[in-house]
Amino acid sequence: MEIKHFSHQHPLTLFCKRGKGDTVHCSACLLPVSSGPTYGCSRCKEFVLHKSCAELERQLQHPFHPQHPLNLFTKSPYQSTCYCDACGNSCSGFVFHCADCRFDLDVGCASLVPAINYEGHDHRLTLLDKIYNKHAVCKTCDKPCDAFVLCCVKCDFNVHKSCAELPQKLQHPFHPRHNLTLFRENPYGLGKTCLCDACRKPYSGFIFHCADCKFDLDVGCASIVPSLRYEGHDHLLTLFDKIYDRRLCNVCDKPCNAFVYRCVMCNFNVHKLCAELPNQIQHPSHPLHPLTLFPKPPLPMKVRPCDACGNFLSCFTFRCMECDFNLDIECASLVPTIKYEGHEHLLTVLKKSDWRGQCNSCGTPCDGLGLLRCVECNFNLHIHCHPSFPRTIKHNCHEHALSLMDAVDEHDSSGKFCCDACGKRRNPKRPVFYCAKCPFVAHISCVISEVLPSLTVRQERIPRIEEVQIKPSSSVRGFLDVTTGNDVVARGFSATIPSEKVDVEVTADPTLSKLDGEIARLQANLKALQSQRAQYNTCE
Repeated sequence: MEIKHFSHQHPLTLFCKRGKGDTVHCSACLLPVSSGPTYGCSRCKEFVLHKSCAELERQLQHPFHPQHPLNLFTKSPYQSTCYCDACGNSCSGFVFHCADCRFDLDVGCASLVPAINYEGHDHRLTLLDKIYNKHAVCKTCDKPCDAFVLCCVKCDFNVHKSCAELPQKLQHPFHPRHNLTLFRENPYGLGKTCLCDACRKPYSGFIFHCADCKFDLDVGCASIVPSLRYEGHDHLLTLFDKIYDRRLCNVCDKPCNAFVYRCVMCNFNVHKLCAELPNQIQHPSHPLHPLTLFPKPPLPMKVRPCDACGNFLSCFTFRCMECDFNLDIECASLVPTIKYEGHEHLLTVLKKSDWRGQCNSCGTPCDGLGLLRCVECNFNLHIHCHPSFPRTIKHNCHEHALSLMDAVDEHDSSGKFCCDACGKRRNPKRPVFYCAKCPFVAHISCVISEVLPSLTVRQERIPRIEEVQIKPSSSVRGFLDVTTGNDVVARGFSATIPSEKVDVEVTADPTLSKLDGEIARLQANLKALQSQRAQYNTCE
């Protein structure tokens, strides 16, 4: 049986494909022709049409576009690529087109009809296995739509199939006191801000809401439950990739933004890395005894300062009970790294401190300036008093070179004396880096990243807490004591938590190498003397 089809210059013959041989694709819908009745051209071996595609109407009235009929085109009606207004995929085969509205449907989507009633929309929806439009967003969860999406092509309304099946009422562990009701519009009214109480993100999609408590939970957060037990809190915690407002970590008292364990009921927040702190560390600032992690300062906040930086302790603290020695979490991640000829020990860099002692070099106060400190000996040195401190640097905060000056007050006519790098107030009587070409002044601490490489640094250190990288593939039950490399009792989760030993690059210290050689020589002499003594005892 032969037909004359408008899409091809030769007659097409009907045959039955048995599913064997080379794979060919239908020129109309571009899907593989595997088996069944098929029309093909005996002269043009590559032109093949499914029987159903060959029998498509030349004009179609479709519910996706009820305003006008759609005409069947064999290729894009435009000079550029044509995209289907239903699924967003490019129409490389036949296309149904409305010239008045520039509306297009590929052959596959033209075979679909809206058939699903959804309470959240006025029109019936159509289930699409895949959507290629990168801008399509689910009206419920506000996340991209890609697969298994219910859509209304007329209204550009899209909702994930899983979101469309959400319950109207929900009992959630984040808010166990009352049931949450699903709202399809802002429960507080048009134009009002609605924040998810879990992730704190402003929300415009569907929301689970408790009218009694004004508690709100977006659809994404409603799909997660607390599952991790932490020793420092009574309730189970939930890991959030991101928190969208300013929350402070209950361990280090620093802002939480990404990878935070959170108790929504108690507003308890802890950085993932802070939660994985070891229960005990051996710290070079206090070599006599190990330091134990305490969830609260040993004394009231206004009484007990950190023995390294002088800041008052307000959160978790590493403490030696025997010596009444305390380090906050930030200082516990630091170790002495800087050499200074005027002191026997290495010094620790404190970029910001509240230590009120005097500099052992110049005799002036150490308040708030970049400080080099030996905690063990209470030896303090302004970072700019170090002999190797550079007098001129180039920093990415300013286009010109910056020079060190003891005091700069003539460049600020406002009298506020602010740092142009961070915008905070500065003491006009304190040393700063300034630009000789333009009125730019910066705290030493704001450009310290360019200063430290000029000092003699010993490259052996405890990594800062935020620098520790966790490999998802590794899994251990204990945490690693980064100072000693020994396994310690886990403080935190009873579940298995990924952790990793941090590789530390160690550069040989010439002074230590010399001392090691002297020790080896003395040990050899001692061994020789012991041998002589043994011979003497034998002779007696």
